[in-house]
Amino acid sequence: MSLITRAARDENGGVALIFGLAVIPIFAFAGFAMDFSRATDVRAAMQNAADSTALQAVMARQEGRQLDIEQTFMGNFHHRAELEGISVSAEWIGLNRVRVTSDAVLPMTIGAVLRPDLDVGVTAIAEGRVETRATENIFEVLRSDAADFNELFAYCYDTVNDERLGPIDPDPYAREERMDFVKVADNDRFGEFEPAEAIDIDCAPDEEVSYMMRNTRGANHNPGLRGSSRARIYEFYSDTTRDEDNPEAFSFNFEVDILETILCRTREECRIESEGGIIPDIRGRNRNPAREEQGCREGHYLFIGLEDRPPEWGSSDRDYDDLRFLISCPSREERRDTVRLVG
Repeated sequence: MSLITRAARDENGGVALIFGLAVIPIFAFAGFAMDFSRATDVRAAMQNAADSTALQAVMARQEGRQLDIEQTFMGNFHHRAELEGISVSAEWIGLNRVRVTSDAVLPMTIGAVLRPDLDVGVTAIAEGRVETRATENIFEVLRSDAADFNELFAYCYDTVNDERLGPIDPDPYAREERMDFVKVADNDRFGEFEPAEAIDIDCAPDEEVSYMMRNTRGANHNPGLRGSSRARIYEFYSDTTRDEDNPEAFSFNFEVDILETILCRTREECRIESEGGIIPDIRGRNRNPAREEQGCREGHYLFIGLEDRPPEWGSSDRDYDDLRFLISCPSREERRDTVRLVG
């Protein structure tokens, strides 16, 4: 009788054989569970290191320092696990927002029977707030005269990179760092939009609060053109800059001749001439606009009048009263908030 035949007929041997075969996957799954627990501990340690590295990277940028991301991460990583192929990278996804990513391969021990290794990856996003706050405590829309519908939006102009950006969202937990351009006024004859009484726009360093006028031809006289595919729409950007030698003097850099600016010592001065002020009366057509060159000093007021049909394009009445508003000369302050994790 062969050995296999005897083993098949031996009930005791059969039980032992079945038990032996069953023990292998039991131990394998138990080992995998232990390795998975190790991976969880490693992931937690990597996440802490990524969080710390992201926060340090933002603080370093705010202070004008360069940070070695990989070296900083490894200095923050406190775990003795033997990892293979660990990688660390950082990507700036906003002016002061960074994403730190780390991936590694953790070799399995007992669980290697089922899987030789396990991929471990973490991501951390940190953000810091450094803004140049331009606060115009007074913002007043003056009476305008135009058949076109003109809207005014505030935005931030990056003077270094020649880029137009939405204001920084004041909500530190906002999904996006930047908002859309903020509408602040229009010349709607029907008064549907409530204009701002103060402009409070947050821009980054090297950015200036600027204004964009959107002109919809004939849409004040005919509101049905607003939003219509038949409407002719034009946009004009101030792309504001400041004089390095005289920070109080800033320039509105419209590409066409649509601007009039007048500096007033008091708010009462910024009224039309017929009301005792120094601003040209409405319907003063075909004239050369005033341009303020001295700078907008704190405590003073600046009148801004816009012509919605550039003289260079023809058919302009050159009255510079199609959208008119008054601002108190803005104050500038740098504000630094606590760096925080946002993802």
